[in-house]
Amino acid sequence: MNKEQIESGLSSVAGLLNSPITIVIAGSAALVLCEEITRGANDCDIADVLPISAEQIVNNAGNKVSGTLNLPADWLNTCCMAWKEDFPAGWQGRLRAYDAFNAFTDLTVRLMSKGDCAAMLLLRLVNINDDWEQTLIDLKQMHLTGDDLEVVRQHLLHLEVAGHEMSQARVVLQIYT
Repeated sequence: MNKEQIESGLSSVAGLLNSPITIVIAGSAALVLCEEITRGANDCDIADVLPISAEQIVNNAGNKVSGTLNLPADWLNTCCMAWKEDFPAGWQGRLRAYDAFNAFTDLTVRLMSKGDCAAMLLLRLVNINDDWEQTLIDLKQMHLTGDDLEVVRQHLLHLEVAGHEMSQARVVLQIYT
């Protein structure tokens, strides 16, 4: 999905809501929306929903608009919320506002930061043996700052201390830097 498709889907979801809901978008969809990467996203990962009781409302709205907009049935999903414990420390304090949706009174959209998305890309690479080449392309397009790289390094260290094998992610990070 490109930026316009994601925005169209989110706009349609916003039209179905009856109360204020905030969603946090992670992964490639967050990077596509802020034009950090040029490829499209396969889906729109929701990292958090506030209030948490609205998670099913968001999933149902996403499913409802998928057919109308010719999007995959699971284009908007909360699957990554199950991995919150693996998100980089302090991620909530680095969220970015997504101002394209200011007109939507019942939907507030926040995006996970570049550094946090990069850390999650590397974790995905290791956990599901994702595409190395695409991960490198994404990282290069993201133009990570020193602060972003520090988030990634600290997250990898945290995961290693917790017993995760992160040598592949470290190799990719070294190639990048």
